[in-house]
Order: sequence, then C-alpha cells, then structure tokens
Amino acid sequence: MADTLKLFGQGTKVCVEIAVMATHQTGFFDLKIREIICKPRDF
Repeated sequence: MADTLKLFGQGTKVCVEIAVMATHQTGFFDLKIREIICKPRDF
C-alpha cells in the first residue's frame, strides 16, 4: 500500500496515513480520496 501511495508522492502517502489514523482504521478500505488540493509551484 505504501509503495503505491509513494507513486503519487511522499506527501500524499503521509496525508492518507493521517486520514486513516483520524478514522481509527475502521473504514480503511472504504476510504476514497476525492480531491487533492495543493498550491502552485511558483507561489
């Protein structure tokens, strides 16, 4: 699972891990990432 998330970037993996910890792992396989919000590279 971690290797798949690393394809999107290390930060994405960390965000998903935090979201899973916040839901206490009860709905881990039902978790869906609906939106990724980021700031532009040239800020």
